Amino acid sequence: MFWHAQLSEVGVPVASVLSSDVDAAQPYMILERLPGEDLGIVFDQLTDVQLRRLASAVVEMQDCASRLPRAGGFGYALDYDTRLRPSWRAVLDASIDRSARWFRDVGAVDPTWVRRVRERLESTAASLDDVEPVAFLHDATTKNVIVSKGVLSGLVDVDEMAFGDPLWATALTKMSLLSARRSTFYADIQAPIMENREGRAGRLNLYTAIHCLSFLAELGQQFNQPTAAAINVTHRQHLEAVLASLL
Repeated sequence: MFWHAQLSEVGVPVASVLSSDVDAAQPYMILERLPGEDLGIVFDQLTDVQLRRLASAVVEMQDCASRLPRAGGFGYALDYDTRLRPSWRAVLDASIDRSARWFRDVGAVDPTWVRRVRERLESTAASLDDVEPVAFLHDATTKNVIVSKGVLSGLVDVDEMAFGDPLWATALTKMSLLSARRSTFYADIQAPIMENREGRAGRLNLYTAIHCLSFLAELGQQFNQPTAAAINVTHRQHLEAVLASLL
């Protein structure tokens, strides 16, 4: 709820909070129902012109979010009191470390991928030193971006704000499309704009590879389900092929 008010003030079209009580026995928040559906649901029905306009609208939302005060660290925050990591590199390392743990837990994916992604990160590490804790919408991907008749309605699910390199969200968008075997045209429209604004050229493939590693690590995980889902070998091989191309 904290970020809804903050984002609304800087011009991000978030769903309005109609009622909430985070201190109730059963905490709740009731949001306005924005017209339309998740981008991922209607994606295949949209024209290139509509996708281009939506991509520009999401970049504009990221620009609005970047006007928020910077945090004292990097990563994901429920508010400005959240304890964050000391550097953007630490956020990337933490993502890879989590994937490595999940690989070990399931044992269904070759752990060599973790080493290869770490090596790719190490080769780019020096260029990450200038990343500042800029606020960005890490979940404004193929989810949470609500579209009605090909036009942006607004954004939902903003319980957390990310601080660091906004290109991270573009990379997650691209990885979501690659995972689903969809055209990456929409993410490719965003990428050069996001890269050029803060001198982030060359980082997109690295970030997408780290996200791809996470997608692989999720295979066979139980999470909050009664049992772990069976691993689709064809999909695993597809993700491995994507990761190989990114590296």
